[in-house]
Amino acid sequence: MLAFATTLVASLAYIEFKPKYTKNKILIPLYDYCGLIGNTPILSLASLSHLVTNSIANNRSSRGAAAPFVKVEILAKLEYNNPSRTCKDRVALGMVSSALARISVSSPPSKVTIVEGSSGSTGISLASIIKTMQKSTPFELSFTCVCPSDMSSQKKEMIDRLGGGVVSVEPASISSEQHYVNTARRLADEINNNGDLSHLAIFINQFENQDNPNVHYTTTGPEIITQLERADVKLDAFVVGAGTGGTITGCGRALKEHYCHHVEVVLADPQASVLCNKVRHGIAYVDEVSEQLVRRHRVDTIVEGIGLERVCGVFSSGLEVVDSAEIVTDQEVIFMAGGLLETEGVFVGGSTSVNFVASVRVAKRLALEKLRAGKGGTVTVLTTICDGGERHLSRMWNREFVKTSLNAPPGSSASANFTPGGGGNTSGPSSNKKNPSPAPTSKKANVGTGSGSSSATPGGGGGLTKHQITSRDCMSPTVSRSNRAAAQKANKRIDNIVFDTERVTSSPPSTKNKICRGSG
Repeated sequence: MLAFATTLVASLAYIEFKPKYTKNKILIPLYDYCGLIGNTPILSLASLSHLVTNSIANNRSSRGAAAPFVKVEILAKLEYNNPSRTCKDRVALGMVSSALARISVSSPPSKVTIVEGSSGSTGISLASIIKTMQKSTPFELSFTCVCPSDMSSQKKEMIDRLGGGVVSVEPASISSEQHYVNTARRLADEINNNGDLSHLAIFINQFENQDNPNVHYTTTGPEIITQLERADVKLDAFVVGAGTGGTITGCGRALKEHYCHHVEVVLADPQASVLCNKVRHGIAYVDEVSEQLVRRHRVDTIVEGIGLERVCGVFSSGLEVVDSAEIVTDQEVIFMAGGLLETEGVFVGGSTSVNFVASVRVAKRLALEKLRAGKGGTVTVLTTICDGGERHLSRMWNREFVKTSLNAPPGSSASANFTPGGGGNTSGPSSNKKNPSPAPTSKKANVGTGSGSSSATPGGGGGLTKHQITSRDCMSPTVSRSNRAAAQKANKRIDNIVFDTERVTSSPPSTKNKICRGSG
C-alpha cells in the first residue's frame, strides 16, 4: 500500500509539473550539418583578463593615486565550435560549394575527386563536408588529402575515419615537387590528364583561393561586429595567426571598414615563420627556413596549422590590413597552453596558444599606451580559439615529444633553455610595419628579431627540465606529488615568460566566463 501511494504521488507530481504544450508552442529549429557552420559564440576569459589588468594596475600604482585605471578584456571567438571542431569549416564549405558550382550541368562527370594539401584542420573540414554532400550530388564525390608525415596522428585518423583518402609525404620546402601542396596539385593533374573524361579532379588550393578570405569577409567579420555591438563592446585589436591568411585578411578587412580603421589587426606568428618579418620589414625571410635547417616541418616549430616559409597569394592579397606582428616561441606556446588549462579550463592546441600569447602582449601594450597618455577605460582584444588540444595529444600535449622538440641541437630554432629559478623572458617586442625598427637582442633569449630562435643561456646545459613541462605533468594522474607540485610552481612562471611581470597574488574575480551568443 505504501509503495502504491508513493507511486501515485510521484505520478501526480509529474502530471503537475510536466511542460504544457499549446498550439503556439515555440519550435526549436533543426539544421543539417552545413547549417550549423558559423554563428560561433564569443568567450570572455575572466582569469587571463584579470591577470593582465592587475599587471597594468601595478604599473599604474607606481604613477601615483591620480593615475587612471585601465581594464583589459581578452575575448575569443570559438571557431572550434563548428561541427568538425575546427576553424576551417567556413572556408571549406565556401571553397567546395564554389568549385562544385562551376561543374558543367549539361554534361557532368560521373565522378569528382576533391584534392587538397593540408596540415590537418582544412583536411578534416573538407572530409566532413564532402561526406555530407555525397548523397545530394548527381555524381560520385570523394576526397583525397595530402599531408606532411609529421602531422599529428589524431588528425590523420580523423580524415581517414571520415572517408577521406590520406596521402602522407615527407616535409619539404615549397620549392620541392615533394611538398604536400605541390603533391596535391600533381595528383589532381594526373587524374585530369589520364584521358578519362568521366572522372574530374578539383584542386582546392586554399593558399591561393580567394573564396577563402571572402568567406571570412562576408560571414566571420560581420558576426563579430554584430556580437560585439549587442554586448556594447568596443574593439581595440584583432589578433590571430595565419596559415593561409584567410581569417586575418578577411576578418581584418571587414573590421577595419566597420570601425573606420580604428581597430589594430595583429598577426600572431610562430617561431621560424617568415610572415612576421614580412609584416614588420617587408622581407619574407628568417634563417630557419634555409634548406639545411628545416628539420621537422615546413617551419621549424611544434605548432601546426599556422606559420609559413613563404608568402602565399591569400595572405599577400590582404597584407595591407595587417598593422603589426608578434612572434611566439615554442616554449611560450607550452606555457600558455598549460596556463589556459589551469586557469580557464580551456584545452587548446598550438595555434590557439600562439594567438593568446600575442593577444596578451598586444593588450598590455595598448593598455600601457592609454596609461601613459593619461587615459582610463577598457582595452578589448579579440582572438580566436581555432583548435582543441585533443587533436594534438601525440605532439604538443605529449611530454616525450615536447622534450625531444625543445631539446634540439644548439643553434636551431627549437633550442630553448630556461633555468628553473629564472624567468627566462622570451617575449619579443611588438613592431609596427608602418614604423619598423630592429628588435633589440636579449642576453637570455634571442627572439623577437624575426628569427624566432631561442638560444640557450651562456654556460647553460641546454634542454628542458621536468619543471618546464607543466601541462603534461598536471594532467597525468600517475605523476608523483612532488612532480605535480613542481609542475604547478612552473606553471606560475607563465607570468614572467609571457606577461613580463611579477605574479599577482590577489585572487581572480568570482564571475564566471561570459559568453556572447552568435546571431541567429
